[in-house]
Amino acid sequence: MAPEHEALDDLTKVLHRDFRIPHEQLRPDATFAELGLDSLMLMELLVRLEEVVGDELGDRLTRLSSTSTLGEASVVLLGPTVLSADG
Repeated sequence: MAPEHEALDDLTKVLHRDFRIPHEQLRPDATFAELGLDSLMLMELLVRLEEVVGDELGDRLTRLSSTSTLGEASVVLLGPTVLSADG
């Protein structure tokens, strides 16, 4: 599985399990605002994702907002290493 798909998979699993968002709403083009997540919930999501991936993600939070899509968030979660490898 490609890294961006793994990141999206981790993200959607946490959103479904911990925030009880239905699977059908967890599309790559869905924004956090559309899913009902505010800035405080984004912080909680970050903590939960850190537990799942076993890495600190705090510096990446500044790149996410309520208007970020799940697809964009999955790329941000991968960090600069994967982004620079693509181009």
